[in-house]
Amino acid sequence: MTIYRPTVAQEMGGDHSINKATRWTHHDDSGFIPYAITTGLDYEAMTEQRKGYENFVYQNGVYDLGTKGDMRRNERNLMWNLDPYIQTHWQLTSALGLDAGARYSSVWFDSNDRYVVGKNGDDSGEASYHKWLPAAALKYAMTPQWNVYLSAGRGFETPTINELSYRPDGQSGLNFALQPATNTTVEAGSKWQVGTGMASLSVFNTDTKNEIVVAASDNGRTSYQNAGKTRRRGVELGWDQQFAPAWRAKLAWTLLDATYRENAGDAIQSGNRIPGIARNRGLTLSGTKTHVKGFWS
Repeated sequence: MTIYRPTVAQEMGGDHSINKATRWTHHDDSGFIPYAITTGLDYEAMTEQRKGYENFVYQNGVYDLGTKGDMRRNERNLMWNLDPYIQTHWQLTSALGLDAGARYSSVWFDSNDRYVVGKNGDDSGEASYHKWLPAAALKYAMTPQWNVYLSAGRGFETPTINELSYRPDGQSGLNFALQPATNTTVEAGSKWQVGTGMASLSVFNTDTKNEIVVAASDNGRTSYQNAGKTRRRGVELGWDQQFAPAWRAKLAWTLLDATYRENAGDAIQSGNRIPGIARNRGLTLSGTKTHVKGFWS
């Protein structure tokens, strides 16, 4: 027996977003070690009205596909984050500088299910994610035109509203079992200025826990799951050239090895490459022209 599972089309209406930020900065060059401190607060909020409909109409024993049918989803989703942070810069010597800081990232998600009909129960719910995100970098000027650096930091990727929309088990309700992905990155590199150009070389390693990947995609529904640990390591070369006051070009090449570091079900095996990530990006070139007002504008 084949069970027919109708595809559901979604539409988002009445979306609203807010983005606010405030910060305070203090400099002190009078002491033994000159320093600068910046502290601030970032706030973002987004509200969406999400509705889903069958994309067919069944009449007289015939499916009229591609037609807006009965409602199957109606919810109000609210997501907001509040991130206090501090950044510091310490000029330890004339050539050696230290940057250090931390951010406490808090993300909240709240869903109000407005489609409670028959056996379709109330799937309202909420989730919150919190993480300390420290970062630090040392930079040493070998010459006025050449410096080397070493940096390390932690990152935090929370699930998006779309990633929470469907559960991998096919049950109704949001995928609140999906956890944020956290990563730790270490990077070392060098930059040097040649005339009006800037060359750069860097090597990096990023270890991620709870990588968010696609669990299944079926009948228009894409669900997500955590895939355990992954690693991205690579080398990047870059060139940034200012040809004229209004013309600038950038050139970049990246060699990247991105693999899973542990098994996650039958489809994901340790050592497999992460799909969709090129091993060798080759050369990318981008150019920009700054419009200058004047006689010809």
